[in-house]
Amino acid sequence: MFSFKKHLPLLFLLLAIALSSCDGRDKKHRTTQQDLIENKALDTFSGAITTVPESYFENVTDTLFSNGYQMHTKFYSSMESGVIVTDSTDLKTYYRDILIDIKVSKDSKEIFNNTIDKAFLMENNIFNKNDAADYLVADFWLDNMDHEDGFPILVLQYENPKSKKQRLFRFSFHEKGLIFEEVN
Repeated sequence: MFSFKKHLPLLFLLLAIALSSCDGRDKKHRTTQQDLIENKALDTFSGAITTVPESYFENVTDTLFSNGYQMHTKFYSSMESGVIVTDSTDLKTYYRDILIDIKVSKDSKEIFNNTIDKAFLMENNIFNKNDAADYLVADFWLDNMDHEDGFPILVLQYENPKSKKQRLFRFSFHEKGLIFEEVN
């Protein structure tokens, strides 16, 4: 006959061995990422994201015009906002917003001093909220050759990285203020 009291120490010993043999010491120093790599599951949680531009950049230009106009531009990448585009192969590209600080003066009198960003574009009804979210500055250049008055003109080329549509805007800085128009 089986005696429970007689075999109790043996049962405790077997229970202690069973509990101590699966304590997870082999996985104690492993990271979750190592486990995901080993099980080939990391790719399902992380995708390759390309960032354009890859790091912060800044381009500062001071331009003096012969008729007394002076234009200071600072063209730089935003580290806080942008647009994510996913292509057909599920690769993602993060396009950073480009901001432009502009200061225009004539004969030491300030005409314009502002940052052209998405908020500025919406305030001045250049873009609606949806377009402002999708379009990014692709290029810009200065021009004062088109007008006999010689006032400075900033031309901004915007591109929607999802649809590849482009829009071109001309910002004219007169002594009376800013005039902008879309160029077709």
